[in-house]
Amino acid sequence: MTLQLDLEGKDLISLEDAIAYEFFMDNVSVAMENAKEEGIDIGEAIAKVAKASYMIANIFCIARYHNIEQTHDTDA
Repeated sequence: MTLQLDLEGKDLISLEDAIAYEFFMDNVSVAMENAKEEGIDIGEAIAKVAKASYMIANIFCIARYHNIEQTHDTDA
């Protein structure tokens, strides 16, 4: 799902936000279906996907930072 936003300077989203959003949107429906099948609270399932989305995004951003540091090493 594509997110269309009219952003002003103060409203900009970060790379981490964008990755988390994409991960969440790609996985929330599966989590909801599984919650229904397993009798788990849907709100809790959605909250877990949201938390996991930011964890995934954070890991990606850290890996990206380390890759940039390694490939732009000026001392090598």
